[in-house]
Amino acid sequence: MQVFVGISPACWPEEDALYIHTSNPNGTVFPYRFPGVSWGVQPPAFLREFVAGEPWEIGVLEREGKHWFVVRDRGVAPDDLEPDTLRAVIESFVLREGTDYGEHETSLEAKVAQVLILDSQGFGETRNAITASLPHPA
Repeated sequence: MQVFVGISPACWPEEDALYIHTSNPNGTVFPYRFPGVSWGVQPPAFLREFVAGEPWEIGVLEREGKHWFVVRDRGVAPDDLEPDTLRAVIESFVLREGTDYGEHETSLEAKVAQVLILDSQGFGETRNAITASLPHPA
């Protein structure tokens, strides 16, 4: 599951929304990748009190000369996990029902290695998908 908040410019307050996004059979991209959003921006004054010290990531999209803000969960970085915990999370991810590897059977070791390689190459979506259900570090 992917949860995020969209905050529209003041002139369109009716478009503010909380989104709960899951994979579905309709072909909607999951997880949503936020095209055009610049991440790591400082929150505007009206958001600071709500996100200060919390595990949120703030992004901004400029459209029609207005700023649209997106607030999403930062998630847990694999580097924050002990090696055994990271491996258990990856194994859980690659063993999910519906993860089909085609005609040729792929070993658990190979599947885990593929995920680790993708993550090391900077595929953030892989990291987000794997760690989305993990608790936040204290």
